Amino acid sequence: MKKKDPLDFSMYDIAYMEKIIKKHDMRPEVARLIVLYSKGVNNGLTVYWFLDRVTEYINRFNPYDLERAKTLLEGFHHKYVIPFGR
Repeated sequence: MKKKDPLDFSMYDIAYMEKIIKKHDMRPEVARLIVLYSKGVNNGLTVYWFLDRVTEYINRFNPYDLERAKTLLEGFHHKYVIPFGR
C-alpha cells in the first residue's frame, strides 16, 4: 500500500482555499501557500483553527504577491510557532 503524501490536498483543503479566496479576496497562490504552510507545521494535518489564525495574520497585511506572503509567513512562524515549540 502506497503511503499518502502529507502535503496532498484533500477536498477539505481545497474548500478552505476557496473560502479564503472569496472571503478575503485573496490570490489563489497565496491561499495555497497558507494551506501548504499549515500542513507542513501540523504534520500533514488540516487544523482549521491554525489555518484561521494564519489567514487572519496574512490578511491583516494584505499581501499583494507570493513573495510578500512568504515573508509574512516567515514572520508568523518566528513570532508564534517557534516559541510554541514547533
